[in-house]
Amino acid sequence: MNTLSTTRLPYAAGRSRRYGHHMRRGALFFAVAAAVAAVHPASAQPSGDDAVLEEIVVTATRRAQNLQEVALSVTALTGQQLDELKLFEFDDFAAVTPGLAMTSTAREPGVIAVRGIGFAPNSSAPPAVDVYINELPVDAVYVFNSLFDVQQMELLRGPQGTLRGRPAPAGAVTVITRRPDLNDVGGTVSASFSDADAQNLQAALNVPLVQDKLALRVAAIRNVNEGPGGRTLAGDEQEVDDEGVRATVLFEPVENLSFLFTHHQMDRDVERFDFVQGPGAGYNGPALSASDRRSVVEGIGTQEQDIALTSLQASWEGAGHRLVYIGGYQDLKNRFASDLDVGNAIVDHLQLQQVRTDFEVTSHELRLESAGERRVDYNLGLWYSDTETDTKLHQSAELTGAFGIPAVPRGPAVQEYLLGLDIRIPAGAENKAVFGHLDFHVNDRLDIGVGARYLEEESDRSETFVFAPFLNPAPITPGVPLDNLASGLCPTILNSVAPAPAGPGSEWVREFYTGYCDIRIALPSTFTPAGDTYKEWVYDASVKYRVSDDVMVYFTAAHSWRPPGITVGITADVPDDLVFGAPEESDAFELGIKSEWLDRRLRLNAALFHQSFEGFIGRFEDVPYLDTNTQTVSEGGFTYNADAIAYGFEADVFWMITPDWTTQFMFSTQKGEYDDAEVPCRDSDFDGKSDNGSNPPVAAWPQGTVVAFCRSDDAISNLPDWNATLQSEYVMPRDTVEYYLRGLLNYQPDNDNFSTGFERKAYTMLNLYAGVRSSDGVWDVTLWAKNALDEDTLLQLDSDATLAEFSSGYRGVSVLPERELGLSVRYAFGGG
Repeated sequence: MNTLSTTRLPYAAGRSRRYGHHMRRGALFFAVAAAVAAVHPASAQPSGDDAVLEEIVVTATRRAQNLQEVALSVTALTGQQLDELKLFEFDDFAAVTPGLAMTSTAREPGVIAVRGIGFAPNSSAPPAVDVYINELPVDAVYVFNSLFDVQQMELLRGPQGTLRGRPAPAGAVTVITRRPDLNDVGGTVSASFSDADAQNLQAALNVPLVQDKLALRVAAIRNVNEGPGGRTLAGDEQEVDDEGVRATVLFEPVENLSFLFTHHQMDRDVERFDFVQGPGAGYNGPALSASDRRSVVEGIGTQEQDIALTSLQASWEGAGHRLVYIGGYQDLKNRFASDLDVGNAIVDHLQLQQVRTDFEVTSHELRLESAGERRVDYNLGLWYSDTETDTKLHQSAELTGAFGIPAVPRGPAVQEYLLGLDIRIPAGAENKAVFGHLDFHVNDRLDIGVGARYLEEESDRSETFVFAPFLNPAPITPGVPLDNLASGLCPTILNSVAPAPAGPGSEWVREFYTGYCDIRIALPSTFTPAGDTYKEWVYDASVKYRVSDDVMVYFTAAHSWRPPGITVGITADVPDDLVFGAPEESDAFELGIKSEWLDRRLRLNAALFHQSFEGFIGRFEDVPYLDTNTQTVSEGGFTYNADAIAYGFEADVFWMITPDWTTQFMFSTQKGEYDDAEVPCRDSDFDGKSDNGSNPPVAAWPQGTVVAFCRSDDAISNLPDWNATLQSEYVMPRDTVEYYLRGLLNYQPDNDNFSTGFERKAYTMLNLYAGVRSSDGVWDVTLWAKNALDEDTLLQLDSDATLAEFSSGYRGVSVLPERELGLSVRYAFGGG
């Protein structure tokens, strides 16, 4: 075994190939930074010490509203807060938001879970939580990258869909980037460095081109880091390299008419691998623990994403009405390759998987809404989107003979005994909708809101499986000589009789291994089309009542819907409901309070929620199934509908203890689980209870059974039953500067909500910040520590990593990143 070398797999963003591309992006970044530095700074107005909490303005209802007036549970962070907490990437948002999980791995990219409601990308269903960037719905796979020049980021909990483009049963995350300023030149430059070889460089420049009418804002970023850290046995490290640029133009030719054009480009290159723990098998690496953060792979996984988002927002307001158009085009590309032999069960061999996805989306929205104060506010609109995706996958399966007979755990493989598989999945979806929302302001205290969306969705997709020819060695009857055969073919005298044909598309070939005769098999390609048309309603209603000027209570009810998922890759004859799922429907209720106390120095918001699902779209992995055609038992993953419920409680307390000392405590309980539902399972003895036994032999399967089912009340997400965060900041003003200390604590309790049976131990993530800034906000210097307690908790533990018939002696793991110490500096002028 060669433990001192690794291979960067195809589809890698190779530095040599992309060097010129990086240079062009880098040149643009430094051009923006230089332009910022060259402009003479204008003085900013001091903020002063307010005696009350600042108003939080959110756009959850497509209108700018005070958070305390919205009948919905919302968490919002401004761009300034993201910067203060050094939340550099999209998924960092979860660190400050209890009840929210954001993860993206090679096996499950773009997973967002909230309120105990999870999502499995392999289900091929739309997500439970949608993501909007500047009001464009974007596939979550393409948002797990760097944040820069953000105005605000919000989590909207509960069913969404009556106001925004697509129905989502669990919630939505919205990201709004900064708009140009028509009047003042401004800009900002920031740089962050850490001991984890991380560099985050950002710059933005705002230039009014025609005073009060036309302005341009350009922002750029270069973010390089080690991801989760760690290294291979050969010493290779993981790397994340994001380069992005955004240009935004605001044009207001006359009063009440505006056009906002935005083009966002992000290139992401990643080199990554899985950590393992275990004793090993004696030939593939040393004994390792999770805290070692080591990988034994021989092939480093790579990912390359090219993300282009273009949007146009036009708005005209007059006579108490506002007409708004939002159009967008998305051109998204994702390439990744990985070595699936994470435990290096067979040395000198790569179990290569390559995936290429092209994703194009065109969307249009036209809506008419009320403007100004009136007794009834309205919002009416039309929606259209067209989505085209094309996914191609290539990988190979190791068959008998690939590593000798008897097999040994060492490559290289004999290529003729590998089954090559190419899968292509083109898909298209056209979505049309009409929607509306009415808010009745019954009196100064009581508001009633109703909304609905009627949608029609036409979808079509197909799956094409193409198999490469392969050899299958068949044992030859002992004692039959094979020399001097007239035909030269080993099967001519098997059992002293002429052999029957090996089967359609197959032929006898040779004796490569003594005592075995190879059969060349050419499996036919398969083509499976699928498509459907859906016509559905989603709707909601809310009542809010102002008990006083500082206390509002509300009740919201909503009905949501989600198109079905599909099972991919199972070629056996299984029931249709295990392949083609049904749509999901759910009904949700939320009872909440928004309040301010202590002369508006303390804000307390809380909500209770309950949601019931009819046919929740779940994913069940490692399920044995019987192929009645080949009389073999295999295991695979199935997408399947089953009833489920989710319920819990959320609280957010913000307290201004003094004008210079603030603290915020957020708490969430959530429980999402199947409602005593029958689901596909591993049931080795067919007693109706899930277990960890081996695949049942063919003879043990009951008549008519090809997949076992068990009653389940298991969790439908990996979220813990509860968790909490605590933030606090103390500022010490001194003449022209301010010194500050702040902290962010995220507590995660014991968690046994993993489908694999893994139980995660409790841990505390503590981030600390200390710095000094000018009183006018022009400059800021921060020292910070993430995971200051250097926790090394095991986050995920996989089953034994095996390949062919060999166990690697390792199990895949995920572990908290090591403590990271960093320095950030920022300079701004004008409006920043």
